[in-house]
Amino acid sequence: MGKFQKLIMVGFIVFQSIGVANNLPDIAKGKTIYQSNCSGCHGMSGDGNGPAANVLSPLPRDFTKGKYLFRTTPSGSLPTDENIHKTIRNGVTRTSMPAWKNILNDQDVSDVTSYIKTFAEKFTIQTPAPEVKLPAVVPEKTDELVQDGQMLYRLMECFSCHGPEGNADGPTSDELVNDWGNPIVPPDFAHDPFKGGSDPIDVYRTFSTGLTGTPMPGYDDDIFGFAREDIVGDYSNLEAVYSENEVKAFDSWARNTITGDELYSKSEEDMYAYFQMRKWALVYYVLDQREKESLIFKLFKKDYELTQ
Repeated sequence: MGKFQKLIMVGFIVFQSIGVANNLPDIAKGKTIYQSNCSGCHGMSGDGNGPAANVLSPLPRDFTKGKYLFRTTPSGSLPTDENIHKTIRNGVTRTSMPAWKNILNDQDVSDVTSYIKTFAEKFTIQTPAPEVKLPAVVPEKTDELVQDGQMLYRLMECFSCHGPEGNADGPTSDELVNDWGNPIVPPDFAHDPFKGGSDPIDVYRTFSTGLTGTPMPGYDDDIFGFAREDIVGDYSNLEAVYSENEVKAFDSWARNTITGDELYSKSEEDMYAYFQMRKWALVYYVLDQREKESLIFKLFKKDYELTQ
């Protein structure tokens, strides 16, 4: 290799190194961006108590606990950097958190993320757990899946918070608080956009990861590993909120559910595919409620993108 070629090669390596370095998060720059754009709501110390916080509902996120709603990691885990990036870029519907994707570039988002993480000691002693593995294929919605999802909704007592028909009017809906002690309201499935996304895979992910800091738990696949023998029995919990005919419909479904012998005779791969299909059934039942919203509401509903 000639001297001139060596100089070009060295220059290319240096250029690459500078480029890589420039793409690393800059906490100092992130601090400037945060203080200029985020502190008004989230506070200078990241505790969610900025000057505007007392007029916002829901309240801005308190970053000091390291608890994030929207993640691809398991319930209770720290989020990945990309999880935080996505929230900053896209905002959070039904809240005052706007989308910054047309204001901050990718480097800005990376920088401010690095600064936000300094508010929580948890980021210095833990790393995010491995991301929850989501199915590669989204099954087609069918009437059978929706009907199964309706019964799963009752079995898992989703009605306790979300209401018998998903209208946010469950027996405990007015008692819900987050980990900071602030009252929260579950979404009305028929009318409210979902903060974590309304596509089937988004809802599936939310069911899988839960919403850390709220009463919404994460459901791993094993939760759906029940058999007929596990669910036929006392329906007093359902009788408190559903009609006699609705309880009878659940009993009929329960008595026709797969038996333990049938379930556990499956291969492990087939068994977990069966569990996942049950989760998809719940997803499609929840989304089906949105499709049933009235025409009047569809035509005249307000835009809740920036309001609650």
